[in-house]
Amino acid sequence: MAMLRATFGMLVLAGLMLAAGSASAGTLRPLGKSDLCLTAEPTNQPGYKLSLKACANSEFQEFRKGQANVLIVAKACVEIIAVDKTRQNLIAAATQCRGLPGQSWTLSRAGLLVGANRLCLVPKGEPVEGGPIAIEQCAEDNAAALDQKWAVYGRL
Repeated sequence: MAMLRATFGMLVLAGLMLAAGSASAGTLRPLGKSDLCLTAEPTNQPGYKLSLKACANSEFQEFRKGQANVLIVAKACVEIIAVDKTRQNLIAAATQCRGLPGQSWTLSRAGLLVGANRLCLVPKGEPVEGGPIAIEQCAEDNAAALDQKWAVYGRL
């Protein structure tokens, strides 16, 4: 009986430790669309494409903050990437963590995910299943920023 109690006690302790560890990750959902999660989709190139998918408790939907305010998902960091030399065409992807300025993010009190040069990570257009993610200049006023806001489920 004592052995059974000790085993049960260790299982409870292990469960608490597991729960505490998982509490440091959270999902990011467009404000008003709690069924959709920001998702890192594997591609045939290094890194991950970011899009909106139905929330499914996937490791590709669990985000956490790292050192230097990096936003980590699936062992990669969310980054602002210039697609061309003019740096006018920007995308977001999850790539190897290197501590670059384009990998630093702040979740504002208003719910904006703000990166380098006050650029925001936003759903492109109406947030829908499979919808793409864009990089846009952060809106200045609260009404204009409504479609740029995220809700965090869990902890970052």
